[in-house]
Amino acid sequence: MIEKGRYGASFLAHLAVAKCADHTPLYRIEKDFARQGFPLKRSTMNELLQRAFEITRPLSARLLDQIRERSVV
Repeated sequence: MIEKGRYGASFLAHLAVAKCADHTPLYRIEKDFARQGFPLKRSTMNELLQRAFEITRPLSARLLDQIRERSVV
């Protein structure tokens, strides 16, 4: 996902789902990772989320285009 990055696609997906779908604040995600022995700063998570959203932007744009084309949503 991120060239020469240490975080893979599944990790980015997990982070995005926890933040956006599960509505978990980043400070809680940070605590959960620290408790599991994987310290990760909120600033790093923000950067990773921003990158994930940039990567998936064409997909979301296409989905919105398809929704706009439908007569019934």
